[in-house]
Amino acid sequence: MHLQAPENLPMKIQNKKVADFAPLVLSAMKAVDYNHPSILPTPYIGTPFVVFPEWPHLGSEVAQQLAATIAGKKTIDEALKTCQKIANEVAEEGGYKH
Repeated sequence: MHLQAPENLPMKIQNKKVADFAPLVLSAMKAVDYNHPSILPTPYIGTPFVVFPEWPHLGSEVAQQLAATIAGKKTIDEALKTCQKIANEVAEEGGYKH
């Protein structure tokens, strides 16, 4: 069974099918207290969770570049250059970079 993404998500992902557990994950993400990110006191605020809808795509693309480097198909410099290009494209397409 697939559920539709909740209406309050960005337009880019509203019409995509989501996994059955997506509502639970979304609820947990919305419940995060960025000012108190741990059960115990911390000297910082915030979380390591990246909150923008293009993150899974960017992460997958970067992972592919790292895998190509590990497999010896690309140099580290080639992979880093490609990763930077991908990140810039995602930032521009998402409206984060002008």
